[in-house]
Amino acid sequence: MEHRQNVRHQVDFTVALRCRGRNLPDCRARNISLDGMLVETQEDLPKNALVEIEFNLLVEDSQERRRVLATVIHHQNGTGFMFIEELRLYPFRSLAGLIESV
Repeated sequence: MEHRQNVRHQVDFTVALRCRGRNLPDCRARNISLDGMLVETQEDLPKNALVEIEFNLLVEDSQERRRVLATVIHHQNGTGFMFIEELRLYPFRSLAGLIESV
């Protein structure tokens, strides 16, 4: 049983990942919530690894490049990331804008 606090929204956009000094460009986000996202990657990243996720968000009619820190939580139908606690509220307005634009 899933215990999600926020609704996931289906998306399809490019994200760049950085994990342990390695860049993984051109990954595809498949869903997003205020807590995290599911991303298609070419390789599995280590569970619990700290990852920097970079992507564009629509903010007041313009695209802004954002970076958030997340941890790898699963490898089911893609790689599941949970945003780091301190940053959950930071992207709230931007994520809401992205979710509404999909």
